[in-house]
Amino acid sequence: MLEAFRLQRGQQLAVFGAGSVGLAAIMAARVAGASRILAVDLSAERLELARELGATDTFLADEPGLTKTLVTLTRGGVDFSLECVGSPQVLRQAFDVTRPLGTCGLLGLPGRDAEVSLSMTALLMGRRLVGILEGNVDPKAFIPRLVALNAEGRFPLEKLSRSYPFEAINDAVHDMEARVAVKPVLCMPGGGTT
Repeated sequence: MLEAFRLQRGQQLAVFGAGSVGLAAIMAARVAGASRILAVDLSAERLELARELGATDTFLADEPGLTKTLVTLTRGGVDFSLECVGSPQVLRQAFDVTRPLGTCGLLGLPGRDAEVSLSMTALLMGRRLVGILEGNVDPKAFIPRLVALNAEGRFPLEKLSRSYPFEAINDAVHDMEARVAVKPVLCMPGGGTT
């Protein structure tokens, strides 16, 4: 997010999917100084966490007329949008809320044969769609930056994880599937984690 889009202070971002990737993008947008950060998800609890981490506006994904609402709220669309779900329908929605000359990024892992159709007119208006792989960063340079932001309290990754003893692996899987835990972390006997 910080590298792939190079979002600038005062720009707007819409994030579709408030899982670990989407929530990290919200934190990154806050660090970058985004003026408006929109979060869209099916879970009210995830949206509450998104707001705590920096989202300025939150929306349930099944809200009727959501695309129009977001375009109206942002006065013509956001500068950047992120699809973090892997759904062709959500990707189309993320693309449609992006303003002319804006960029929509695909982060969600789609099914094997997932396809999406896009408006050719929207593409002619300069909207871009890009795939983002691992944040488009050099991990050796970027991870120390994230560690520093975390140490400053500006990128609280610990709010995304929940620890489980290894013998509670089934609880961790259940909580992940039930969307209770954003990122379950198993603690191995002896103090290590995986």
